[in-house]
Amino acid sequence: MFHRGNLHLQYLYNMSSHIGLGVMVDYTHSYITTHDVVPHYDDVGHYIGGHLTDERNGTEWFTISPTARFYWFNHKHFAMYSRVGLGLLLSAGYERKRSVMPNISPVSVEIGGTRLRFCTELFSIGSYGEFNGGLKYSF
Repeated sequence: MFHRGNLHLQYLYNMSSHIGLGVMVDYTHSYITTHDVVPHYDDVGHYIGGHLTDERNGTEWFTISPTARFYWFNHKHFAMYSRVGLGLLLSAGYERKRSVMPNISPVSVEIGGTRLRFCTELFSIGSYGEFNGGLKYSF
């Protein structure tokens, strides 16, 4: 299965300098290539071979997840945190599923200013992906 990237949108409200609560919405498009053999027969009905066909089937995945962020430390220009969420996964297309999706990011880093920061999350489990990065804007 091949993924074409993800789009994460998240709103987070910091309850204190150590804990934030919010919701995350995720969209992912992936596809899988399936193979099939189309048989060929002669005029009498004897099998004379076949040819291989490839078909690309796409699936769209949507996840909505309540999220909690726990800051290890949070300074003006640098922060480290872990994030945990448990959400609902819905898929449409070639593969249709509904399931519960855990979202865990044990190691996360933010670097930048007081309002705009670059953030990256490593070794994530769930719809976050193993590695992701993005921008954070604080109101």
